[in-house]
Amino acid sequence: MDFIARVEGTYGVHFVQVAPYMVRFETNVRPRPGVGELITITFAGLTLVNAESLEAWRHRHARTGELDRRLYKKTSLADLMSAANAELWLEVAREASADALAAFALDRGGALLAELRAALAAGDPVDRIAGHARRFAA
Repeated sequence: MDFIARVEGTYGVHFVQVAPYMVRFETNVRPRPGVGELITITFAGLTLVNAESLEAWRHRHARTGELDRRLYKKTSLADLMSAANAELWLEVAREASADALAAFALDRGGALLAELRAALAAGDPVDRIAGHARRFAA
């Protein structure tokens, strides 16, 4: 499961607080992301999302509270379609260039349409896809 977070900093320590749960992880492994940068964190194996499950994940995968560099990347527009808290970060799309938005719409719009067509053809419920469509429209 992916989450988007903004890097914060104080006294040389870089960290993120995963919204809306406000669980804190440090991001000081070099090269560390800059303060103010958005990163997308992959919480492998996380299925239930709440503050307690994030704390449990930390105890298994980030005992010191430090995120391994392999667990996050710089946020891209595509992350808005997969991150569990993407609705909180729609500013990423609003701040993107027209070319970046057009490329995103072309790529993700086609993938979303194919996913919707496949679900309809298989007679599957489209609830999950409807959530993706709402996020894409926003």
